[in-house]
Amino acid sequence: MPELHVRAVSGRNLYDAQTFGKQDPFCKVQVGNQVQKTKVHDNGGRFPVWNEKFIFRVNDPQLEQIVITIEDKNVVDNAYIGQCRVPVNSFLHGQVVDQWYPVTRGKNHRGEINLRVQLMGLPGQPGPPPVYAQPPPVYVQQPQAVYMPPPVVVGPPVVVGGPMYGNPYGYGYGDNGGGVGLGLGLGVAGGVLLGAALSDDGHGFYGGDGGFFGGDGGFFGD
Repeated sequence: MPELHVRAVSGRNLYDAQTFGKQDPFCKVQVGNQVQKTKVHDNGGRFPVWNEKFIFRVNDPQLEQIVITIEDKNVVDNAYIGQCRVPVNSFLHGQVVDQWYPVTRGKNHRGEINLRVQLMGLPGQPGPPPVYAQPPPVYVQQPQAVYMPPPVVVGPPVVVGGPMYGNPYGYGYGDNGGGVGLGLGLGVAGGVLLGAALSDDGHGFYGGDGGFFGGDGGFFGD
């Protein structure tokens, strides 16, 4: 059997049936011979809020109506505010309808009521859409950058200055008495050259004939 889901949400600009203070509205919701009531909204005045849902079994959706009666709760006798009627066949499509409907008393407008209605379970009525489970999220680990230090290029050894052989103050001795070659900072080559000059056989400082220390004709010669 089809089911009719009716939610009485709220009212607005309702007729004020109370002389002093704020009225306390509530609703009677009727479908066929089934009647249900909302709670009383104390001091709800002209803008009460109920937000209550009711479920009714429907025998003939083409003939039945939703009848909403709004009253003001009083200690002695409830005051009638107005009524709203909606045919059930307005909801044969099976979709949820959220709408404001007029509240009247006879030909007089008494405000509006917000209803949320859905008719379910009719033959041939499309069922609810399938619910697909979402796949679990896939987390991809990002590759981390690896720091590689730049290569260190080692060049050939650097030799500063030429090699030095022997005593920097080289000593050379010539043939006849020899000669001392003093090579200041010139190494062996300078000592050899200076030694050769000083030990010349004929005219060296320490040379033979004619030398300072030489033989014939020398200062210390024969």
